[in-house]
Amino acid sequence: MENANVKKKSTAKKVIDVVVTTLVWVFVALAVVVTVYVFACTNNADGAPVIGGKCYLSVITDSMSPTFNPGDMIIGDAVSGEERYELQVGDVISFVIADVNGDEKDDLNSHRIIEVLTDDEGRVNGYRTQGDNEALSDYRIVSPMNVVCVWNGKIIKNIGNVFTFLYTSTGFLCCVVVPLLLVFAYEIIYFVRAVNKIRNEGKKQITAEDEEEIKRLAVEEYLRQQAAAQAAAQAAPAAETPSDENKTE
Repeated sequence: MENANVKKKSTAKKVIDVVVTTLVWVFVALAVVVTVYVFACTNNADGAPVIGGKCYLSVITDSMSPTFNPGDMIIGDAVSGEERYELQVGDVISFVIADVNGDEKDDLNSHRIIEVLTDDEGRVNGYRTQGDNEALSDYRIVSPMNVVCVWNGKIIKNIGNVFTFLYTSTGFLCCVVVPLLLVFAYEIIYFVRAVNKIRNEGKKQITAEDEEEIKRLAVEEYLRQQAAAQAAAQAAPAAETPSDENKTE
């Protein structure tokens, strides 16, 4: 029974170690993804996360519903240079517009091109855009230089809100800083346990069986001592009583 309990405890400990290790690496992977995403946003002049030539944007409004909806993440192909002047009617583009939400930062909007505007020489000088869910076209003409990417048709449903949160200072703290601190603390604990295990390798490890044997020997020694004491107590009166030969009248 004792051996079965020891085995159960050992199995439970291994399972816990595996679960904890898995969670640690999940946190690390998440922290890496979030860090890359945030730095991609920060380092890009347009404030858009461009990674490997792809642009990942969270949908905030329903202006393009049902093509894509709030909370989705859309993936586009980043454009630059002359590519910005070669877009066509029907392309869904993401472009920089002046601050519209009062945070003193330029914003990104994703709408469909409904007209390509050119100058007298035929050179593209702007795009007229409109949301699929809007009755009217945008009142601002999009300059080709403000186009960041062209949507390639790929959507990741319901993950946009997550990355929008991660981009905030609170999200970065919760999903990057705190997990990294937990990983650091776990590694310290693991290191200390490993050091203690190495220190104790040369020492005798007392098992449950050893403890039972120690208890048994202790009980036997106690009973032996009690028996010896009782025998000595019984022998003492006989030794103190005089024999008939030594009696005098």
